[in-house]
Amino acid sequence: MISNLFLRNTMKDHNLQETYIINSNLPYHIVRPVGLTDDASKGEVQVENEGALPSYNIPKIDVENYLVKSLMEGKRGFSGISQMS
Repeated sequence: MISNLFLRNTMKDHNLQETYIINSNLPYHIVRPVGLTDDASKGEVQVENEGALPSYNIPKIDVENYLVKSLMEGKRGFSGISQMS
């Protein structure tokens, strides 16, 4: 409840920005990493393309690797990513 109070306007802006991207007719891939850390790479990521975002942390290097791989594979849409549980 407290986070909703403090983040309400931020989330509205966040959702509006995503809506603009989606409706732009441009190719897009929105990645939502959860709980970024400075840890060493774990080498694997958990990806959720629908529903709730994963709830685990993920090293920044694994997010970087996922982004590069996604670009190379031409992925489109949404991905919530975290470290494997």
